Amino acid sequence: MKMRWKLCDRAGVAVIGLALAFAAFAIPSSLCAQTVERQNHPLIVPSYPVRFGDRSLESTIRTDERYGHDGLFQGPRGWVYWNYLENPRPIQNSNLWPDMRSTYFIGRFAMPAGSSMTLRGTFPYARFFQFALYRFERNTFVAFGESLRGPDIEPDLGSTNPFRVGANRLEEDRDFTIHLLAEDPPKDRAQRAKNTLYIGRKGNDIEAVIRIYLADQNKDGTGWGPPTSPFAKHGLPTYEATLADGTQLSSEQVVEQFAKPIVGETQKPMTVDQWVQLVQAKDNDPQMTPETTPARHPPRWEKFWTIAYSVVGIFKSAEARAKIRYAGAMEGGGEGPYLVTYLSRQYGPVYVMQGKMPTFPDTYAGKDGKGAATMPAAQTQYWSLVSCESVPSGQVVDGLSDFQIPLDKDRNYTIVVSRPEDRPKNATRENGVAWIKWSPRGEGLEDPRNRPDFGMLILRIMGNAPSWKQRPDNILTPGTAEEVMGPYFPKGRYTTKEAFESQAAKATMITGQGKTMTLTMQTLPNARGYQYCELVFNYGTAGNDIYSTSPLAQADLDWWNNLDLKALAKEFGAESVYKNGPQWWSMDEVGVLASEPVAVAGANMVFGAHLPAGTLKIPNYTVFNPAKTQNLLWKAGKPVYQLVDPDGHVYVLQGQKIPKDSIASLGKRLKKMPEGWTFRVKVLDEDLVMKLSPQKPIPSVQDEFNQIYIRIPE
Repeated sequence: MKMRWKLCDRAGVAVIGLALAFAAFAIPSSLCAQTVERQNHPLIVPSYPVRFGDRSLESTIRTDERYGHDGLFQGPRGWVYWNYLENPRPIQNSNLWPDMRSTYFIGRFAMPAGSSMTLRGTFPYARFFQFALYRFERNTFVAFGESLRGPDIEPDLGSTNPFRVGANRLEEDRDFTIHLLAEDPPKDRAQRAKNTLYIGRKGNDIEAVIRIYLADQNKDGTGWGPPTSPFAKHGLPTYEATLADGTQLSSEQVVEQFAKPIVGETQKPMTVDQWVQLVQAKDNDPQMTPETTPARHPPRWEKFWTIAYSVVGIFKSAEARAKIRYAGAMEGGGEGPYLVTYLSRQYGPVYVMQGKMPTFPDTYAGKDGKGAATMPAAQTQYWSLVSCESVPSGQVVDGLSDFQIPLDKDRNYTIVVSRPEDRPKNATRENGVAWIKWSPRGEGLEDPRNRPDFGMLILRIMGNAPSWKQRPDNILTPGTAEEVMGPYFPKGRYTTKEAFESQAAKATMITGQGKTMTLTMQTLPNARGYQYCELVFNYGTAGNDIYSTSPLAQADLDWWNNLDLKALAKEFGAESVYKNGPQWWSMDEVGVLASEPVAVAGANMVFGAHLPAGTLKIPNYTVFNPAKTQNLLWKAGKPVYQLVDPDGHVYVLQGQKIPKDSIASLGKRLKKMPEGWTFRVKVLDEDLVMKLSPQKPIPSVQDEFNQIYIRIPE
């Protein structure tokens, strides 16, 4: 796939008065004069680790086709659109460190005094939604208190607001109406009209931003339509306007008379030269060096205030920085609060981040893959972490959302940040550790002065409940973040791959009950034809636990057939339990990570896996990428059972549900293979050895009997 990265820079910007000059980043630049080929760029799709919850290429393309042609709202904008689309538009350059799972639409316009605009829309199926306004002041767009988050918006008569606690999130009637008035707001907030935002009578340029974070699993990037099938509805709000003299304007007339389309990309906060001059400034904090600045050792997190304080001031000593004003609206918009830390690999190639996760509404998958049915109460609406390049790049390299991070019973997390080659082997979900990629380009500058060891992390904690006393919104002055947030404040340290690996000789995993289980590699040497049974404990949005009789003992079918599944669900605190099996291993030797024996209805089983909600509903003959640790051996001279896809990839049967004395007839039983797929039996000329690890999830498929096949590496 050929992709382009459009870069814009304005020459001749004076470095003097940087704090003011940087505020211009929200002004549209002219059409880019320079085009850089991105075919081998390290940020694009092939190098991005696929995780449960990541947006697919097809969904991204459909989202762009559906919503990318509105006359007022430009976009969609976000990481996936800039990195996945073959020819993204300049406005789609997500050069201001967006969340990995967000979609934005930007509309710029000016309304004459006394006019009004009415927007009619539909609440998206998503975790977070906001309509926010920014006013052009001081050579940038700044927030002025006019915004509506999802829960704040009154739904139309007969409709439901799915973002309110306790609401039916899947309700189909979900319309709303928002009004924009070119009037000054009432001094008494109690006098404000419902669903109304006031832009003032001065005729300032206004920027409206529609923010949608983490659309549901069965929706496109906006949460309005399906990800893989046609969608006839509009999605984006429709709009019309009325002038002060009563003249009615249609949507086309609104665009013609009000809109000020953005030409080119949104400009980055500073140029490469400005950034390098900051790095090399003689009045920087003497505790830092040009090779590592603005990173510190030990690393520290802080709230992001303004560009002057948090980007320019971070280079200065504590005394000099204290003279910089930190208070003020966040330039260029943004929905915070944010926390930020700067890193350098020169202090250590692995950064370990730890803290406590606030409660959040786990909306993505729900019980059936269609998103959670009800909006639960939570401390925060959305928590996410992104790994970034430097300010002149503005690019995000990798990111995690709250539901993708394993937690212990106390909701504590451990996240490892490193380049892929430095990733510790135990930095896996199975070990209770999340991993995020450190940019291989460091600062990401297309310049010989680029420092490859640079790193930067941004933490979003948005839509926080007023009842959560330790929310970051309560950080009112610099230096008080840890005191305010307590255990929710992130901390970090530098280490090495070897040192992190040595800390955990055993793997740990968090169950759906919140218990921490210790797992060790257990090998079954004579696996072929070994009959075993699995039980799947369903914990709803908390995921699924898998217990197995393998490798302890052959399945006891009398015990299996007489299980009381309702009693088991009650005993283990699960919503339900269902049987998976009996089945037989199809290889000759298998090694799996498993717990010590656990008593289940009077028999011993091992706990082997916890899977996120929604991962067990994958359609047959659809390739998926499970992350697991297994050592597998098929011996030479023995038959193997294989599927071959239309592209010639070969998948070998791992576990069979067809009895071993009937497996030879499997090919005749497969009646639902898609066109282009074939089944075959092959006797191996040499041993087939496969060692699976979560660092390299292996493509897999299941047939109509729900038997798993894994792809043989080519």
